[in-house]
Amino acid sequence: MVANQNNIQILNRVSIMYRVFVLLVLTCLSGVSSAAGNVWHSSTIKSVYPQNDGSFILTFNTDSSSCTHTGNPKYYYVRTGGANSVTSDGVNAMLSVALSAGMAGHTVRINSDSASCEIWKLAVDF
Repeated sequence: MVANQNNIQILNRVSIMYRVFVLLVLTCLSGVSSAAGNVWHSSTIKSVYPQNDGSFILTFNTDSSSCTHTGNPKYYYVRTGGANSVTSDGVNAMLSVALSAGMAGHTVRINSDSASCEIWKLAVDF
């Protein structure tokens, strides 16, 4: 009888570990699918369009094939809130970096949402 109780306890522990493992795998997979919309792109800046709400639009000399906008050139938006919750300080910092890189002709790397073409990370290459 004691052996059967021990076996049942072991099976219960294995069952719990299996459930935790499945939960972790599903959590990881859901994170991968939601992060798949953010893509990296590198190019030099063609233009900067400041907007009246404090946001701005960037266009690039080489467009990303991942951006779904149909315009030529494609518009990439930097705004507060939006798809990636950029703060107003973040928008101001990215505007400063974009203007500096554009004036110097340096390549920038952006991370943007492929559906909305909203930029949430911007870096300049020296």
